Amino acid sequence: NGLYQQSDFKGAAAKYEEVVSLDQDTLSKFLLTPAYFFLANSYDNLYRSAKAGDPVNDGYMAKAVGYYEKDAELDADPKMKKLSLQYLVAAYGPDKLNDPTKQEPILEKMIQVEPTDPANYFYLANIYESNGDYEKAEAQFLKAKEMKPNESTVYTTLAAFYDRQGEFEKTINALN
Repeated sequence: NGLYQQSDFKGAAAKYEEVVSLDQDTLSKFLLTPAYFFLANSYDNLYRSAKAGDPVNDGYMAKAVGYYEKDAELDADPKMKKLSLQYLVAAYGPDKLNDPTKQEPILEKMIQVEPTDPANYFYLANIYESNGDYEKAEAQFLKAKEMKPNESTVYTTLAAFYDRQGEFEKTINALN
């Protein structure tokens, strides 16, 4: 953890690799969950999008994704699971692996884990919108509204979506 805190991600990754390679039966899931997350995040921090295509650099992101997935599977700590899923979605984002088809199932899992968090619906809606599937995008924004009917950001986000679609009346209704 000290190496990680000092931003020595290469050194931290090596030490976290040692931890996760220990006999799994002797370690509790609560110890492994942070280790897998910080191992994944160390590799994630080593990755540089400007060096995409470089085998070593791409290997960092592949390892990060694998360990985020492993951490999310453990189900030991809901907060760590959520964090791993969030970072996994970001790993498939435009700044890194740029694969929205991989983001969709992860976001659906995140919605299952925390169905009242509108941010997950917004992110999924944005993926649909950027791919031109406006019906699915609108459905996600409306689900966010169902989950948090008293939250103002839900309505402003929905209004912004309608505004981008040129739906003036729906924009005004959402803002009202």
